[in-house]
Amino acid sequence: MSTGQAPTLVRSSSDLIVLTRLLLRLHVNRARVISLGLLSSLTIALAAATRGSDDPSEAGALLVAEMGFGVILPVAVAWIGCAVVGDLVEDRTLVYLWQKPVSRITLATAAVFTSILVTLPVVGAPLVVAAVVADAEGLVTPVIAAVVIGSVAYSGLFVLAGARLRRGLWFALGYILSWENGIARIGDSLARLSISGYLQSIVAEAMDVSTTLSGASTTASVVTPLAVGLIGAVGTAVVLARREID
Repeated sequence: MSTGQAPTLVRSSSDLIVLTRLLLRLHVNRARVISLGLLSSLTIALAAATRGSDDPSEAGALLVAEMGFGVILPVAVAWIGCAVVGDLVEDRTLVYLWQKPVSRITLATAAVFTSILVTLPVVGAPLVVAAVVADAEGLVTPVIAAVVIGSVAYSGLFVLAGARLRRGLWFALGYILSWENGIARIGDSLARLSISGYLQSIVAEAMDVSTTLSGASTTASVVTPLAVGLIGAVGTAVVLARREID
């Protein structure tokens, strides 16, 4: 049985690597990297300003949690994630990938990986630097964890939005503005439907502070966003399987 499965597994892994490299070449360019880097670097400048506050540790933690995981990370991932498959649909170049004998789940996984691989160094690294600059003891580790978990969750969600909707980026920005930074702040039960709330909870729990959306348990803060990322990848595969070639 194992001898029959091995070639398929090897081929799937090889296809995944090839597709991820291809999507990275298509979507990583100097203008996008510089723009995202500048956006993320705002948190570093603001983190430096928190060092002069009465409680720099709390101020730094709240800054990274509220701005980093409430605005910077989701907006940046929306820009990348929605474009990975969405641009291929818009310019009709997706048909060329259709001609390759690869499964839709492999293509969807490659798209999510592409978004994550761009997000971690270009967006995540400045957030970690901001945690260091903030001079808040114990802040770096939860920020790293939240960056990785948040990249998976938002990438899965926004790659799906780009694959399913003609204007996926507008949907993503609307979700970030109206839900995560609006409706989800009304009550605790609504906050549990916000990815940002789980990321902020990771930082808040580690630093013993409280944000508008924090309050989820550590287990939920890890499992729920990762589940969103997985559901996004599977949903993207379903959308791609149902999309007609034109």
